Amino acid sequence: MAHPRPNDKHRTLWPDNLIAGERLVTELMQNDFSSKTLANELLWLLDREQQRRVACAARVAVAKLGGPGASDRAADAVLEAVEGWAKKDLAEVKRIDSDRRLP
Repeated sequence: MAHPRPNDKHRTLWPDNLIAGERLVTELMQNDFSSKTLANELLWLLDREQQRRVACAARVAVAKLGGPGASDRAADAVLEAVEGWAKKDLAEVKRIDSDRRLP
C-alpha cells in the first residue's frame, strides 16, 4: 500500500536534497518532528517504489558531484582559489611598496 508523503512546507537544507534538486529525505526539524511525522516518513520510505525512486535520485546526485572524493575536490578548489588570491594580494602590496620608493 502506497503511503502519501506530506507536503514539505520548509525549504531544504540537507545537502542531499540540495544537490538532487528535490526532496530525497524529509527534514523533520524542531516542531516538525513528532512521532506522527516520523511514522509517516518511515511508512513512506518502506514502500518499495519510493525506495527505488529515492535510490535512483541519490545516484543522480552522486553523479552530479563527480562520484566519490567530491569533498576532497571541493577543498582543493577552495585552497587553490585562496592561494591565487594571496599571490595577487602580495603582488599588489609589492607594487604599492615600490611605488612609494620612487623619487
